[in-house]
Amino acid sequence: MRFKTVIIGIAFVMFAIPSYIVIPPFITDEMNKLTGGNSLSPMGYQILSKLGIPSIDTIVSLTQYTFVGIIVAGLGTIVFGAISKNIPKQTDVKVQIESNQRLHSKENFNLEVLHLLKERLARGEITSSEYQDLKKVLEDKI
Repeated sequence: MRFKTVIIGIAFVMFAIPSYIVIPPFITDEMNKLTGGNSLSPMGYQILSKLGIPSIDTIVSLTQYTFVGIIVAGLGTIVFGAISKNIPKQTDVKVQIESNQRLHSKENFNLEVLHLLKERLARGEITSSEYQDLKKVLEDKI
């Protein structure tokens, strides 16, 4: 369960339900103030519609539909948060990969050093006893 998602969904619903109830009367009052009262003549509606202002009923119903949409979105968010699982962080996997890479690089380094020792022995730069001593040191470090 994702608690943050559930809390966000609850906040949506808690905001939208009171707004669904309170905002439409507020809009109606404000539109009545704008238009000069409850009884607006058909001529007044024509003027407002030419100005691009919809009727009070249209505004109220659009507002209510908006808040119903927010309620549905909030409920969907709550359901999603309740059924979804938290994905664990994968930092442990990255640490294991890095440690494995270090191990491989250390082994490769030791193999390269052993190869160099063999070349130095073949060229006569070190004796066979020095080679055996150095090889033993390398094998002890692995």
